[in-house]
Amino acid sequence: GKNQDKTEASEFRPSQPCSEAPLGGKMPKIPFKRKRKEPPRANNDLEKRIKNLQVDIEQLVQQTELPKQNLTKEEFKALATLRNNPDVTVVRSDKGGEMVVMKTSTLDQLTISHLEDRLTYERLSSDPTEKLRKEVNSTLKQVLLTRGYMLSFTKRFMTPSAKTQVFYSLPKTHKNTLKIRPIVSGKGGIFD
Repeated sequence: GKNQDKTEASEFRPSQPCSEAPLGGKMPKIPFKRKRKEPPRANNDLEKRIKNLQVDIEQLVQQTELPKQNLTKEEFKALATLRNNPDVTVVRSDKGGEMVVMKTSTLDQLTISHLEDRLTYERLSSDPTEKLRKEVNSTLKQVLLTRGYMLSFTKRFMTPSAKTQVFYSLPKTHKNTLKIRPIVSGKGGIFD
């Protein structure tokens, strides 16, 4: 009866923290009876309001006109011609996001000139991505384990694989002289 349940519950006292428990860090089953929870009853008024809201949203979407193109057909064709021309680059600018059309060779030369700054950049003989990934994972694992986190928890923060970062440049149009903003995309990288 009730007294027997109290006795069983009071006898259950783990002598050590769970991470050092003889079950390999797993929590033993709790000896208390769980209360069964019933799903909430349907609220017809709420269901009706939700359905009406869905209908209203669908009607608004159907009535909304798509925005008109801000380019004429001729301008659109001209832009497509420029984009298909390998001698011309169409890209957005660094700050304002406006469209920039420039010779590909000019953008390439600005980018190469920027990368030749030996105080900022260093030419590498090989791709260090995998080596860096292993170092970051090892350091992270060591720090988390020494702070008492379980190995299964630390694995959540590890990077299983990483791609080499992609470098590209955007022209700065807000400066008096033509310069570029170097961008290194972190997508798929070590810290993604």
